[in-house]
Amino acid sequence: MLSISAEDIKNHRYRFQRALGGGKEGSTNIYLDSHSGEAVVVKRYKQGSEISWSEVPPSLLECEGNIPSQWPAEIPAALLVEEICGLGRAQDGFVPLRGFFFGSPEDKPDSPAWHLVMPLMAHGTIDHVAENLQSDQALQVQQLDLRFRSAFEGFLAILALLHAKNLCHDDIKPTNVLVHDKLDRWSLADYGQLRGADHPYHNTQLWIQSQQWQDCKLNDVRRALKLYLSFLRKACSDPHEFDTEFFNGEAPWSRIYWQFLESPMSAQGLTNLSQANPAAGSSHRTPGPSGQQPRLVPFRAFAKTTTVLKNAIDIELACRLLQGTQRYWYNIAFFGWNVEKLAARLPRPFLSSDI
Repeated sequence: MLSISAEDIKNHRYRFQRALGGGKEGSTNIYLDSHSGEAVVVKRYKQGSEISWSEVPPSLLECEGNIPSQWPAEIPAALLVEEICGLGRAQDGFVPLRGFFFGSPEDKPDSPAWHLVMPLMAHGTIDHVAENLQSDQALQVQQLDLRFRSAFEGFLAILALLHAKNLCHDDIKPTNVLVHDKLDRWSLADYGQLRGADHPYHNTQLWIQSQQWQDCKLNDVRRALKLYLSFLRKACSDPHEFDTEFFNGEAPWSRIYWQFLESPMSAQGLTNLSQANPAAGSSHRTPGPSGQQPRLVPFRAFAKTTTVLKNAIDIELACRLLQGTQRYWYNIAFFGWNVEKLAARLPRPFLSSDI
């Protein structure tokens, strides 16, 4: 089992470089691995109920000695992915592990905790890439789609491999997609929510009311598609142009979304649909959600049409479990407009002038 010895930690194998970020599960920092000379990301887990915990295998307890009997569920999930999918290399599309340990790196000598060690990806998350593209290159949506469609299809291949093992990631979102030295190589990270496809959690009210689909494989694919379109929207030079075309459904990239909603399909099926609507293909009218503008509601009484459109798409392309007030607003269809339900119910054709 991939691990790091206590002696390595005592000898300060990892030299702190800088903080990277943090959240409810813990913090991430960049270290230099003095053994390999590689810059690595070390994720440090908090103690508490914010994350899922599981029992440490007895064999590991015997080998490692003085470690807790529970560890963050993400560690065994990451080990499982590497073992059953045979994923030892970054180019396979999954962020590989460099190791895990319980202890204290040199910047926190008196505060032992569980840590997960991963390679540092050159460009960070796809959100970082989108921000840089938007500020530096100012490309139109069609140009971005032409450049990155192959990266999206490669990401779908990652999901297809995971789903073939009857596993669901359950947490597809921009912060969990990391980019290599080449911008068109995307890898999936963070297996803290990894579950079997038949896990009972997918039938709970918490999952369903958070606007997730009970078929978790289709839900992974759906969130991957939302993620890709969110990336195009954030990276493009004119987000309003994206918003308008998203509902028109004329461009190849927007047609794919509405066709998927009408007939949800596997990761391989979406790859086939993507290839049938190539980025360099022509635009033609395959309408979006069709026909009717959002009904007259208080928000539309004082907001610009572009504002309503922007906020509707913000919610539509969200790659997260909606909770609390977010779920409340979604459940009332954001002042009368639930896009996915429109896609299945409203008459065609949809015209941008209807908005």
